[in-house]
Amino acid sequence: MNQRMELFTRGTSVNSYGEQTDAYTTGGSIWGRVKRSVSDEGVTSSKEQPAHSMSVMARFFSGTTGDRIDFDGYRWEIDGVRRSHRSGNISITANRIYALA
Repeated sequence: MNQRMELFTRGTSVNSYGEQTDAYTTGGSIWGRVKRSVSDEGVTSSKEQPAHSMSVMARFFSGTTGDRIDFDGYRWEIDGVRRSHRSGNISITANRIYALA
């Protein structure tokens, strides 16, 4: 568990039109072991692009589904969180959203 990721927790805020929007604030950092995978291709903006996902094994995680992670120059959206009661580890699955500038 030697890779560091930044966690961003989801909240809500009101924009200038009075509508509720999602807002993300820094929620800390996570240390874990990352395993990446590229699955089927999806159509985005009339282009076929591979769907990148990752699985993270961590010992501590304070986030939930819908939060985001910054790792390796990309922003990832957390898709699932599962605790293994046998080993005490937490399995986090996330999908890549976009590259950070």
